[in-house]
Amino acid sequence: VGAGQRLVVRVHSQELRRPHLSRVRHSAVHAYVFVGELVREAAVQSHGVPRDKTVVIPNPVDVDALDRPKHPDASCALGLVGIVPRSKRLDLALDVLEGLLLRDSGYHLRVKGRTPEDFPWMRERPEEMAYYEEQYARVDRINAQHASAVRFDGQGDDMPEWYRHVGTALSVSDFESFHLTIADGAASGALPALLAWPGSDLIYPREWISASVDDLVERIATTEPDPAAYRQVARGRFAQGPVLRTLLEVLAGRRGAGRG
Repeated sequence: VGAGQRLVVRVHSQELRRPHLSRVRHSAVHAYVFVGELVREAAVQSHGVPRDKTVVIPNPVDVDALDRPKHPDASCALGLVGIVPRSKRLDLALDVLEGLLLRDSGYHLRVKGRTPEDFPWMRERPEEMAYYEEQYARVDRINAQHASAVRFDGQGDDMPEWYRHVGTALSVSDFESFHLTIADGAASGALPALLAWPGSDLIYPREWISASVDDLVERIATTEPDPAAYRQVARGRFAQGPVLRTLLEVLAGRRGAGRG
């Protein structure tokens, strides 16, 4: 780093699973930015990142773009963004859907994003591809009993419009550092429905989080949605204006690390 320059590193959970972060010359880094408290703690404890150089800044959410009227078909629609890799747990999303279909045949699951076939590196993971083949077979069986109960919407930059058709934003991953789906879904007025992963309660309200698939099904089936409350949380915690201003302050050195 040259004179008058600052080096700021934004760390994702992927970096925690590789050895490179621990090899960084920390004295050359002015600040490390994390999107969640647990990810920060893991970096400090396992990779030697100096705590006084860390700061937690959430992912920014375009709350204004996502604040649109819901389509009439949204009330029974579950929205799942991303199914790659396997840790995104498409199987659990299908478990949730099947649990809800026992109560109401109108429920359906909309899957947004690329499929494993879209990633060349997935061909090198035959066991993981076998997992997806099993899930596709389940999808076929579900759709044979309930027409179009599972819909793959593909990749696209039309997220604000897509969320108009989603009444419940679903997160069933084994682990996420943040999982933007829940924040985006809340900003759209969808019911945020999150299966607990470590640290999720440090980012999202506890009432949005369920401990098991059965609890998640029960919550989705029985909760009277409060879109205004979900939007208020998203705007207060993740609105891109304040979040980006905080990030710029860290980049410029006007906001110190070691807190936030």
